[in-house]
Amino acid sequence: MNFLKLLVIQLLFCTITFANFLDQKLPQIEKTTITPFEDLSSRDYEDVVLDTKNYGQIKFSISYPKNITKTENVLLLLDGLETGRKSLKYIPHLENYVIIGYEFTKNLQRLKQKEVLFHLPSTRKAVLDVPFQILGIVNWIETEEWYSKKDVIIIGVSFGAIFVPATYHLAEMNNLKLGDGIMAFGGAGLYDIFYTNLKNYKILRKPLAFFSYQIFKPIDPTFHLPYIHGKFLIINGTEDENIPLKAAQKLQKLTPEPKTIINIDTKHLDPNRQDIINEVVEISLKWLKKNQ
Repeated sequence: MNFLKLLVIQLLFCTITFANFLDQKLPQIEKTTITPFEDLSSRDYEDVVLDTKNYGQIKFSISYPKNITKTENVLLLLDGLETGRKSLKYIPHLENYVIIGYEFTKNLQRLKQKEVLFHLPSTRKAVLDVPFQILGIVNWIETEEWYSKKDVIIIGVSFGAIFVPATYHLAEMNNLKLGDGIMAFGGAGLYDIFYTNLKNYKILRKPLAFFSYQIFKPIDPTFHLPYIHGKFLIINGTEDENIPLKAAQKLQKLTPEPKTIINIDTKHLDPNRQDIINEVVEISLKWLKKNQ
């Protein structure tokens, strides 16, 4: 009974706070820490930490061409397979791209664990902070000497795709122009996504899906897609076991034109399926090249 009361109290707290979370100011960077690291000899690499007042530390890793010409495209990756430095290995090291891998905060790791039920307010804040942190990175990019002045391309994969619509909506509200957007293996309608991924909870499946939806409702792509502008590529798997068909179709329908929709006969993107990862990367780069 005490556990149930705790859940109800946290639900009430979450639903009355951050109601209009997009109305908050973008991050103000107080300190920047840059640490070079080595991977491939043909590229330069850095881990970057931006310290902010209200959004904690924003962490990401960058892969640069060896000889920067200041004409490169900038691709900011929100990955669901790996994050930060690890996510860079999924993108070919193209000479005309600076590639940035965003690092989700460790609080979000709780979403995969039952202990999240005891940390809902902080986990919710971490989720709602993501679009702000992404635009904090974009603002930082625009101050760097290597920046080409080209609009930053955002690509969200799996879990990362959920945040793309809110990020573009937030950018619209702050008169910040982003480049083309890619959403791969994502969906809209968080209740259906939660319900699909709570298979092991049997009789608690529906109430937990509803509870989770109420907590994280503000980030649901359903509420942001009508307000975004730009060119978008949407990639979904027809056999995706994590993103239900209803959610994938909703994302595809609600995304404004101009948009390109590609469905692949595959299950959800898996880090062990390099062939599917390569296919998604190839489709994305071909689409980007066509739209540049």
